[in-house]
Amino acid sequence: MKLALKYAVPVVLLLMVLEFSPILHPSASAQVPQPHTRWQYASLLTSARLCKWTAPDDQKIEEGEQGYAHLYTDLGGTKPPDKISLVDLMNLIGNQGWELSAVDGGEGPHQYLFKRPMMP
Repeated sequence: MKLALKYAVPVVLLLMVLEFSPILHPSASAQVPQPHTRWQYASLLTSARLCKWTAPDDQKIEEGEQGYAHLYTDLGGTKPPDKISLVDLMNLIGNQGWELSAVDGGEGPHQYLFKRPMMP
């Protein structure tokens, strides 16, 4: 029994090394490099009295307490304006392919940075 345990651990380690070895799985080490993804970036700046969307070839600024609702409509949203929240606006932006990548939520205005793959 002691002899079996003595060799069990080294055998298991050897099997693990062989399983993950690129020599036995050449396709894992010979993958074709993918082209580098290029990104577009956009910014949403919000405060109590301002909602500003800046994207490539597009800038919209809405002022007032209903800034989210107006911007939501400007970007193609279809919900009634009195039912719009920041979450609705974020979901609409996400549905257009934008991914939230950073948030600056310190004192004062909040800035949300978005990215999406650049179209070829």
